[in-house]
Amino acid sequence: MKKIIFFGASVTHQKGTSGYFDNLSLLVGKDADLSRITFPSSEFCNAGFYNIDTVVSLKPDIVFLEWSTTGEKIYDEIDSDIY
Repeated sequence: MKKIIFFGASVTHQKGTSGYFDNLSLLVGKDADLSRITFPSSEFCNAGFYNIDTVVSLKPDIVFLEWSTTGEKIYDEIDSDIY
């Protein structure tokens, strides 16, 4: 089983049905070793960079990075007249 860590800011930190991590965890169940390390309201140049050693020390097989992204709800509605 692969050890997968999601390392990021606010979007990775979101919980419940609005958060991708919780939904992904439900989908894969016990078939994957998923964990997350989050620093909401921060940037990689500070919290991410200075905490990367925490991720490395866990010896993951795969790391997903999420920094400086915006939640999908901002983009849910598209003005059809523009596109």
